[in-house]
Amino acid sequence: MSSSTKRRLAHGIGAVLAAAAASATLATSPALASSQEAPPPGITVPGDPAAAPAVLVASLEGRNEVTGGAPAGQALEVIGLRGSTLSYSVTWRGIGTPTEADIHAGVRGADGPVVVPLFTTPRPADGFASGTVTVTDPGLLAALRSDPGSFYADLRTTAFPGGAARAQLHLLTHAVATSGVAAVQESVVLGSQIYACTAQPDGSFAFTQHNVEARLTGGIHHTFVQPNAGPPQWHAPDGSAVTGTVVTKTPTARATSPN
Repeated sequence: MSSSTKRRLAHGIGAVLAAAAASATLATSPALASSQEAPPPGITVPGDPAAAPAVLVASLEGRNEVTGGAPAGQALEVIGLRGSTLSYSVTWRGIGTPTEADIHAGVRGADGPVVVPLFTTPRPADGFASGTVTVTDPGLLAALRSDPGSFYADLRTTAFPGGAARAQLHLLTHAVATSGVAAVQESVVLGSQIYACTAQPDGSFAFTQHNVEARLTGGIHHTFVQPNAGPPQWHAPDGSAVTGTVVTKTPTARATSPN
């Protein structure tokens, strides 16, 4: 559910109603149900029964590059670890022909060195790649598991040799599908998020999240099971539940309101 359209409207009618076109990424369980401009359809990463269990995910965008990446660049990547074997699966679009995919050491907003090269052979535009590499440094493997946010995934192209799209890695806390679809990224087409002015125990007042209503690409409908902050739920166009956990949220244009 990471991200091309990010617009925000606000209306003051008692509570604050914010309409945000953002995106989020779901890493799915094996039971997955299937701007002003219309956002593109979602990105999916296929599951791989032969790969190591997926433990990390990244939702890449061109705007995350320090030096400026592909304006329409998007990608979704899952990483598995088993012993010294690192498995990867990545789907991309809007960046042209990727010439290299890597994992770098580095925090958000800073470039860092390559620590795990994934592929260095050009791949087709708007394509998909998967494979395995051997990581011989046990300290690096431990750091990827314990502090994934200190690493980022990156795709490079001839046009963007410094990086076409990137994102910090995030730890998965649940199993994902090993067949069918392992992860899906969808953009919010239209939505509202309601905040109510609520009395606090100390006698003060604060804005608290009351409910959410969002229509995503792919026909997915996102709401709360109950008002007042959750839990969240997603339904596919046929009414079946989309199972999974939100792994990453892409900030809106205003840093004060992450979505």
